[in-house]
Amino acid sequence: MLQKKAAICFSWQARTLDKCYEYIKLNILDQIWEQWKDYDIFCCTEDDKDAYKVDELLKPIINKKVKSSNIGKIIEEKYWELIKRNYKDFIYPGTPRFNLKTCLQQFYKNKIVNEVKNKYWLENNIKYLYTIRLRFDILPIDKLNFENLNNKNIAIIYDSLKDKNEINDMFAIWNKENMDIYYSIFDNCTDILSNFKISVSLYKKIIFFIEKQYVFLYWSIIKILETLNFSKIIIDNLFKIFATIQWSILKDYKNKNIFYQEKMLLKTLNLNNIKIQKIKLNMFLVRENKYLNIFISKD
Repeated sequence: MLQKKAAICFSWQARTLDKCYEYIKLNILDQIWEQWKDYDIFCCTEDDKDAYKVDELLKPIINKKVKSSNIGKIIEEKYWELIKRNYKDFIYPGTPRFNLKTCLQQFYKNKIVNEVKNKYWLENNIKYLYTIRLRFDILPIDKLNFENLNNKNIAIIYDSLKDKNEINDMFAIWNKENMDIYYSIFDNCTDILSNFKISVSLYKKIIFFIEKQYVFLYWSIIKILETLNFSKIIIDNLFKIFATIQWSILKDYKNKNIFYQEKMLLKTLNLNNIKIQKIKLNMFLVRENKYLNIFISKD
């Protein structure tokens, strides 16, 4: 069996990959190559007008293209009772248009890219030391640091703005067997999802609309400062201040009222007695050409 270092699994939508790729390559892919001189990329991409970006930029071993409409049929068949009971009781933080079906779409695409990677593994008699989970729409502003990584614990970005009941789900590193658990949420989510119930009120929609506009405003200010050649220290500190204000205002509200994927992921890991190793990586989440959220790490 051929031993290789890393299988990098991308999933979700590629609409802002062209904005993020330079940073993903410099701060993650190049760091992996510098450390291990070896990786293969696998993708599960929404089959839309932006899917071509994946093949042109990432050049994956396999790029499995799927349509949300087809996945929706699978979701409705598997989780119809859950959707019927809870469809309007779930919301993703950041915008009210996200709901339970969208969360399940993301979990399903995660499952597919893992299956594609595992099939390639078996058919080509390859064993990867690490599996790395990434999204197309993250914009890392730090270089990934591999110091003290081991394959006994799952390594996840430490997000200092999240509370103890959630973890960042944008990036993870672990061995194949245990990353299979990470990617298993779609097949095992009924019990987890049934524990979260909220209502989507007009008040909640207004809260999230204001948050989106606030994030777009402070990103615009930061870009202006970069254009004016302000020092990186000033920009980084301002970046953290803006993000801290954003989260401090909404933290208690979100923790009490909102279901989101990060809580499901943490519960899945806890149920399987999986130990978490937190690593530092500051980044933006980029969607629809706007920087909608920030993840602040610290040592």
